[in-house]
Amino acid sequence: MENEKVVTLLNSFVNKNENIQELLQLIFDFTNSRAGALFLQKDMKHINIAHLNLDSKDSNQEVKLNIVNSLENLSFDTNLYKTTYPVSSVMIIPIRETNINMGYLCLANTTTKYEEEMVDTIAPLISISQMILKNQKLIQEAKEVYQTETEHSKDLFLANMSHEIRTPMNGVLGMASILSQSSELSERDRQHTKLLKLSAEGLLAIINDVLDLSKLEAGHMDFQL
Repeated sequence: MENEKVVTLLNSFVNKNENIQELLQLIFDFTNSRAGALFLQKDMKHINIAHLNLDSKDSNQEVKLNIVNSLENLSFDTNLYKTTYPVSSVMIIPIRETNINMGYLCLANTTTKYEEEMVDTIAPLISISQMILKNQKLIQEAKEVYQTETEHSKDLFLANMSHEIRTPMNGVLGMASILSQSSELSERDRQHTKLLKLSAEGLLAIINDVLDLSKLEAGHMDFQL
């Protein structure tokens, strides 16, 4: 194996998509593959991290794994690799860490024949794939934490808007209505009171619209025809 290429790729790798594509290209060179993909396994789902097909420039091609349970060993079953392009041969390599599947390296359409010995040939590149999957797993987990915290912050904001702003605003409107009925107000004060009421009504309408929109997004709004 050309160790210099592997070292260069490892040193420059920063989890960018173009570097993952370069990794797949290098694996293709050693296995005579024409297509393939790298999948992250998470909660029994297979997330496509990167895909490359040398015989097509279509970037919208879909690939997925038809694996119900985790594979522990190498597989050459073409039925497990579902794509929108023809697959004549496949080699699916489980990428494991401490006996736990992290994901799969899928190679397809070799111009020769897939052999088990190929795995030893590309072992350093599989190690890099393992690093990629580790990083991708951390990224996925960070996204989930961020989404959870974002939803919590949103719920807290809406709750505060409903209780801390809308309730006092109703009080302001009530007092403005009572004040506008006073016979002791000058014309100037009456205009100021009217402006206060209109402003409070406008702000309350905005608050209600925001709360209604949040209910609509959550599917909790009832429509009456």
